[in-house]
This record gives sequence, C-alpha cells and structure tokens, in this order.
Amino acid sequence: MDKKLKLGVIGGGLNSAIGQTHFIASRMDFSAEIVSGFFSKNETNNRSTGSKFGIGADRQYKSLENFISGEKDLIDLVLVLTPTVSHHKDLKELLSAGFNVVCEKSLVLNTDEAKDIQKILLKNKNFLSVIHNYTGYPMIREMREVVSSGDLGEVISFSINMPQQAYVRVDETGAVSSPQSWRLQDDSNIPHVSLDLGIHVMNLLNFIFNVKVKYVVAQQNSYGKFKGVIDYVQAMICLDNNAMGSISYGKAFLGQDNGLEIKVFGTKGSVSWKQKDSEYLGFCNEQGRKSLLTFSSPGLKEASAKRYHRFKPGHPTGFLEAFSNHYQDIFKAFLKKPVVDKFVFNLDDAIRDLHLLELITKSSLKKEFLFNTTLEDIRKNAS
Repeated sequence: MDKKLKLGVIGGGLNSAIGQTHFIASRMDFSAEIVSGFFSKNETNNRSTGSKFGIGADRQYKSLENFISGEKDLIDLVLVLTPTVSHHKDLKELLSAGFNVVCEKSLVLNTDEAKDIQKILLKNKNFLSVIHNYTGYPMIREMREVVSSGDLGEVISFSINMPQQAYVRVDETGAVSSPQSWRLQDDSNIPHVSLDLGIHVMNLLNFIFNVKVKYVVAQQNSYGKFKGVIDYVQAMICLDNNAMGSISYGKAFLGQDNGLEIKVFGTKGSVSWKQKDSEYLGFCNEQGRKSLLTFSSPGLKEASAKRYHRFKPGHPTGFLEAFSNHYQDIFKAFLKKPVVDKFVFNLDDAIRDLHLLELITKSSLKKEFLFNTTLEDIRKNAS
C-alpha cells in the first residue's frame, strides 16, 4: 500500500475495553497512522490517551464538535470506538460533515437507526465500513472457501456457539465485576448481549454461508447476577438451502472466557474451528477420516496467502492479527485498490445482521417461528 492513511479516532480511551486493540491493529502493517482524536469525555483520560499514542496536544480534541471542525479535510478515515449506544449520534454527525468512517461493531442499536444512517450515505456518498475481528482469522476465511467450494458436499447442519462467563463469575469476595452501565440497559429492541456477542455470530453466519436465512425460532433469558438483563440467547436457524443450524451466545457460562466454536456438516465432510486453537481447521472426509489443516498444510484455498504470514509457521498468530487483516482490507477498499469485497462489511451487511437479531428477539418474545424478509424489502423502507 503506497499511501499511509491518516486516521482520527473517536472514543477508545485508555479505559476502553477495545481501544488499544484498534490502535495496535490499525497500524500493524504500516499502512496507516493515527494523527488525531477525541478519545474520552473525561479530560484527564482524553489527554493521557492522546499522549500515550503520540498525538500532539493541538490535535487532541475535547468534544466531537471540535474534532469535526478541526479535522475537516485533514484525515482520511475516522475510527468510531465509542459505546454502541453512542454510535447513531456520532455517525450522523461525522457522516453529515463529510467524513469517511470505520465503525466498531455493532454499527447501531437496531435497523431503524441503520436506515437513518443509510439516508445520509445515499445523500453524501461517504465511505462506511463496520469492523468485525473474527472473520479476520485466516482459518475462518479458509472455512468459508471450503464451504463455498463444495468440498463438504451439500451443507446440512451447522452450529455457532459463543459462551462467556462475565455475568456470573465472581471474585474472592463473591462480587461480580460490573460492566459499563449502558450494557445493563436493554431498552432497545435488541438486547445488549446480542449487540455485543450476537452481532459477531450473525456476521460469521452470513460470512461463512453467504445464503439467506429462511426462518428462525429462538429463546432468551436472564441467568446471571444482573436480574432482568438478557444474558443467554439460543436459536434454531434454517437457511434458504434448507441447512439447519443452532446458535447460542451469552455471558452466563461459567468456565468460558470466550469459547467461540464453529462446526459445519455436509454430505461429504465437515469442518470445525475453535478460537482457542485458531490456527487449526478440523476436517473430516466422507470416510470419517479426521485431519487438521494448518497454515502450512498444502492445498489451502485462502489461509496460505502471504499476507497472513507475518512470521514463519509455528509461531502462532491470533486476535490482534485478525483485527489487522480486517483493517488492511478496509484500507484497500477505501483507496479503491484491488480488494476482495467479501472481506469488507458495509451498511447493508449491518442492516442484515441487525435484522436477524431483531427476528431472534421477536421470536423469543412471541414464542413462534418467524420467517425472514429480503434485504431488498428492508432497504425499500429506508427510501
């Protein structure tokens, strides 16, 4: 990449759960630099964050409004790393002012907010991408290619599970660590556990299979220490090709820091992946013979690409590198360089994923099957 992109950051202060990860990943392959930001509403945290990342005092801003007026025409992209509840407001102001944006998942709280953002994009023609780290893992991308190539035959079943323990694990005094207050306010039509974890599951589902969802039936509940806050979601999903699958995610699974696991079963074989063993893709053929595919396995369709091998095989890569893979794809798309669009997620992808999460929520509340609508139907409502 010839041009080093100049990035501004909104949010992502030193007290942020994910801010430092974005700072590292966006700069990992020397294709971008962070030059400005409004990192926190807390003035001390804002200054400390800017100083830590080498941002001059003249480009550390005390408000979004000051950032917009000070950085107009000076940067290529803005990284929005604020809490999800703030995304709608932040995106509207940035996009209306003409900035191009990369936004941390979930883009917004629901499809109504997404359609509102869509109106601005249709008018101003800004660049907007949503970043999801798990589909940046090379072996997840390899799984997609294995599925789409037909190597597994006809896909008949799948499962995607993302268990965590954050809302049930206690410390030595018996106290549970309290998350940010906004995570405990399920006042949207999608609970925050779905916007936090479920949005990843939807992104993975649509990325791997690239097939429309036909219907869902779901249930959700509150089992953790924060009464009334949804912390467990389970759903059965049928795809248009009649493949049947199950998904589950939540924060009430003791012993699981992040047990993301994906399995896909076909008529000629199966594949599986676990985040804790992220460099391996389990494979079973029609004769039941099991094998492990790694970075160094011959005949890989995607994961052998040089771009994923920042060091020689045998030295594990993982979470930060997956984030960086996404950033490199987004940067290339922004610069209109040769890019594989399947690795870059836009507003339509966000609307699709949020729509499915809304279906899951409604199915749980109504206790019934809900059939999906088409993306075209959803988009018509925004015009």
